[in-house]
Amino acid sequence: MDMTFKSNQGKHFSDDESFYAELGALALASLLLVVALG
Repeated sequence: MDMTFKSNQGKHFSDDESFYAELGALALASLLLVVALG
């Protein structure tokens, strides 16, 4: 039971990490676009 819960937590964290990485990349792209246009 504990192992399963831990595994689920790890998967959830991995998903969050991926989400934030994507969000960060999008923010970086937007920043570069603003700089290029500005």
